[in-house]
Amino acid sequence: VLLHDEMARLLNEYFWQDNRHAYEDSLQRLVKYYDDQLLVNTATLSEADREAYTLELIGYAFQADFANGLVRFTDEFDLAMEDGRYDYSESLLQEAERALQKRQADIPYGNTLEFLQIPLRRVNYGLDKGEQRPERVLRQIEAVLTEYQEDPRWQDRDIQGHFWLSQGRTLALVNDTDYDRVITTFKRATRVFFDTGEDQWGNLTMNRIGESYFQQGHFSEAETWFLRSQRGFNTLLGQFPEEARHSDKKHTLRHRQVLQGVQRTLGNLARVYSYTGRFYWAFTCAY
Repeated sequence: VLLHDEMARLLNEYFWQDNRHAYEDSLQRLVKYYDDQLLVNTATLSEADREAYTLELIGYAFQADFANGLVRFTDEFDLAMEDGRYDYSESLLQEAERALQKRQADIPYGNTLEFLQIPLRRVNYGLDKGEQRPERVLRQIEAVLTEYQEDPRWQDRDIQGHFWLSQGRTLALVNDTDYDRVITTFKRATRVFFDTGEDQWGNLTMNRIGESYFQQGHFSEAETWFLRSQRGFNTLLGQFPEEARHSDKKHTLRHRQVLQGVQRTLGNLARVYSYTGRFYWAFTCAY
C-alpha cells in the first residue's frame, strides 16, 4: 500500500518509531516480494512498469538497508545512463537523494565513504546530460574534495579518483585553455584508479589525458597516452570469458564499456596518425 507523504510521516512518527525491528522486518519482506514476485520476470513487463516497480523497490531497499539500497541504486542508475534514459536516471537520483537526506544522521558509514556515490552520480549526470552550467558542477565537486580529502576514509578509495576525473572533465569545460591543470587532475585520478585496482577507469582517464595533449597539438605525448590506454583496454578485454560477457546486466555493461574504450582509443590514434602523415597506420586503426 502506498501512502500519502503526510500519512506515511504520521505512521512512522507515532507507530514505527517504537517498533523499529518490526518496521525493518516488514521492509525486508517487501523488498523480497518485489524481487521474487513483481520483478522476477521482467520480460513480461513493459519498460514503464519495470522502471516504476524498480524505483519503488530501490526506495524500500534504502529504508530496509541503506548499503543494499545504494548498491541497487548505483547498478540501476549506471545502466540507465548508459542507455540514455535520462528521465528515469533523474528519478533514480531523486529517490537516492531523498534516502540519503533521511538517513544522513544515522547511516553507519564505518570505514567507507560509499554514500558519496550518490553526489558523484549527481555530478556526472550534470556533465553527461549537459544541462547544468559547468561552473555549478565544479562547485559541487570542489565542495566534496574540500570536505573529504583529509578524511582517512578517503585515502586508498577509488571514489576520490572518480571525483578527480569529474573535476578534470569539468575544468576542461570551464576553461578549455588551462590544459596543464586539466592534465594534472587527470593524472591524479589515474594514479588513484590503478592503486585501487580500477584499471578500466585508469585506462579511460589515460585516454582523456591523450585527448588533452591532442587538443594542444602535442601529438607525440597524445600518442603515448593513447597507446597506453589501448594496451590497458586490450588486456581487460582478454580477461572476459565468453560466458561472463552475457552473464548479467552488470557484466554486460562492463564488457560494453571496455569495448567502447578500445574503439575510442583506436579512433584517437587514427586521428594522431592522420595529422602526422602516417596514413597507413591511421587506416589500420580506423578499420
